[in-house]
Amino acid sequence: MSNDGEARSATLDFQWGDEVMEFECFDDARSRLTCETVLGGWAYPVVPFVRDVNVVMDVGANVGAAAVFFSLAYPAATVHAFEPARRPYRLLKANTDSRPNVHAHNFGLYSTNLRTRLDNGTEASEPISLRSVREWLAENSIPTVDVLKIDAAACEVPILEAMSDLLPTIKVVHLEYHSDDDRKAFDRLLGETHLLLHGKMQAHLGEVTYVGRNAFESEAQLDRRPMKLEL
Repeated sequence: MSNDGEARSATLDFQWGDEVMEFECFDDARSRLTCETVLGGWAYPVVPFVRDVNVVMDVGANVGAAAVFFSLAYPAATVHAFEPARRPYRLLKANTDSRPNVHAHNFGLYSTNLRTRLDNGTEASEPISLRSVREWLAENSIPTVDVLKIDAAACEVPILEAMSDLLPTIKVVHLEYHSDDDRKAFDRLLGETHLLLHGKMQAHLGEVTYVGRNAFESEAQLDRRPMKLEL
């Protein structure tokens, strides 16, 4: 699409209810497949019995597929999408500018404020900004988060640890892990307050969804709820 060194983009069509919508992704097979999986609801499934979702945080938003999906799945919620890298952020903005309940931020979140460099696969790495998740929440007067998704290049555990006192109140947590140690850390941080409801797992890479025990209507419902794992 661009001749100034930007990655080429392509338009996807996806179905939401009776409507066919357009979404812009990178013009390569991996980006297409990832966006189709997210927009189809397979990567970050909506938990049907979770109610009253007001705040969604998409940390590591990339080109915005999850942010768009969450904005449609939770139309009454405010969706905050964080992407520090310049090229995916450009598409994130293009995909979400027409969605009033999505706010796109051109920085990442982390346990502390940090300026670092992102290896983007070229000879020159890209400088990026990461903000302290606790400081950002305090600055924006956000005391609780209802749905949290983190896919942040192996920064998931530090972010969760920085939010440790808030985790029990989060209803749904979608995470990607990049090592078996990270997966075990998720269980350590979330195991007492959440149930692992969905997962697509390999030895050192996978996606998991935890649902807060307090999101279930009763202990009886909690006991009956089957866990779905795709191994």
